[in-house]
Amino acid sequence: MTSTHAFLKAITAFLIFFLAHLLINADFWIQNFVGVLLFLLFITSSSRRVGWQDVKDIGYPPVSIVVPMRNEEKNVTPCLSSLAFLDYPNYEIIIANDSSTDGTRERVLKFKEEYKGKASISLIDVPPLLGGWTGKTWALHNAIKKAKHGILLVADADVRHTPQSLKSSVNYFLAKQADIMTRAPWPIIYTPGEWPMIFSMFLLRYSSWFSDSFLKRNQSFPSEQYVLMTKEFYENSGGYEAVRGFIPEVMALVNIAHRMGKKVVRMDDDLKDIMVRMHDGRKATTQGIVRAMDFRVIPFYPFLAISLLIAWVVSGIVKIGVGVFAANGIMVLQGFASYALFAVVFMWYLSKSHHSSVIGLFAPLLVLNFVYLTILALFKRAIKKQVVWKGRTIDVTQVF
Repeated sequence: MTSTHAFLKAITAFLIFFLAHLLINADFWIQNFVGVLLFLLFITSSSRRVGWQDVKDIGYPPVSIVVPMRNEEKNVTPCLSSLAFLDYPNYEIIIANDSSTDGTRERVLKFKEEYKGKASISLIDVPPLLGGWTGKTWALHNAIKKAKHGILLVADADVRHTPQSLKSSVNYFLAKQADIMTRAPWPIIYTPGEWPMIFSMFLLRYSSWFSDSFLKRNQSFPSEQYVLMTKEFYENSGGYEAVRGFIPEVMALVNIAHRMGKKVVRMDDDLKDIMVRMHDGRKATTQGIVRAMDFRVIPFYPFLAISLLIAWVVSGIVKIGVGVFAANGIMVLQGFASYALFAVVFMWYLSKSHHSSVIGLFAPLLVLNFVYLTILALFKRAIKKQVVWKGRTIDVTQVF
């Protein structure tokens, strides 16, 4: 698909969804009733309450944990420390050093020596990046060749694991008889400039629930940072070679699994077994979200769920603006009521998810920020603009 065609497809779909739902939600009471109802159903959904019971060690199959690293010097120690102390009977850790230009390789070797008797750690130096591949898919493609075990866990370097996290993940994975499973980590946030990450993670959960649990459609927006899969599925699907030009690559891999008729599972829970410090500051957060928007792999029904939220918030803000301009007090009050309702239910979600509820006061503004980032992502691809990620230039047009 050419960049121009993909751009037109994405922007046309967005405008159709947005305008359709804006018209459908034009009535104040319908708009807010539907919005609040969906929020309540999502927050109280049984699919978000994941429980697991420990089993004897013999019941846990061995796992190969693969971690791609490029210029992750600051993440090496916290990442490997959390992996080295996993309460799991049999696992190996494979680090894929993707041509790092900082001290990543040296820190891994130092950690490996210090924890020689605690964990099995291998370091793979990835060959120079080939054209048509993203750095992450190339690194994982090479590292997984060295994996010894039948279950693979692919986890980013910025993920932090509690000791029981692998047991709970594998327990759920086996109970659901999954071929591939994603688990959304809790974002570690320090500044308001990183709040969009909390909203983005919420959108992954909400839109996937809307499609899978509410509409019973086998579509979702999977998390990218933590993926569990069988090696058999990986090999039969073509693995990361089949999705080598995609960002995000996991969403593309999940789409392949759906087409193959494989069992795709999301572990959407509040256990906080895994956490992620994904981006540092506003600039990195913005760049990271824009980089990950690949309209080629976005499924229909999760996108529909997001468009409903956008329509709800934007129509409320539009009512405030139009009401002020037209001196229509009732319209202004309705707009503020829509804003307040969205903020309140999002605050409840945050409190249930053990995040700061204060962020919910700004939730409608985070919706507008998401719309801005979506337009920015489209614009970057339309003008064939390149971005720099972890010291490497990425041609964002390749995601089309």
